[in-house]
Amino acid sequence: MADKFPEINDIPTGEESNTAEGDFLSREKELLGDEFATADDKNALKIDDNEEDDDEFEEFKSQYPDVSGQDEQLKQEKEDEEIAKESISNSITSGVTNEFAKLDLNQSEHIKEWKERRNLEISKRDEIANKKLNEIKDKAKQNIDDFYENYNNKKDRNCLG
Repeated sequence: MADKFPEINDIPTGEESNTAEGDFLSREKELLGDEFATADDKNALKIDDNEEDDDEFEEFKSQYPDVSGQDEQLKQEKEDEEIAKESISNSITSGVTNEFAKLDLNQSEHIKEWKERRNLEISKRDEIANKKLNEIKDKAKQNIDDFYENYNNKKDRNCLG
């Protein structure tokens, strides 16, 4: 059975492998002959059809022209678009800003009422927070005093007893 397969040493490596791949089809054709050949084999293998390949390539190139020279033009167009966008947004922003600059927000009755309510709410919250803080401090003092009182009582009992 081993005589049916080629020796491993005969396998080409490196640059030889590229030519070996091309020879594979020709070796297969020699072994099989025209037993499985069809009319479309010539088109599939593209043997001796360099002219057709060139025609197809030229057709492709004509449909999709080289754009490497257009890179600078595209960059310039993008820069121009961005400059235009910035100038439009600046003009819109400046127009809106100018309208608000004319308003005097300190003179508005609603704003004055809102500021008064806000200040009242803040002062109430501060009072509640200060009361809670004082309660916590008083409770902490009471707990510390109770601890030391209990500690001293136990200490006196153990020393006397």
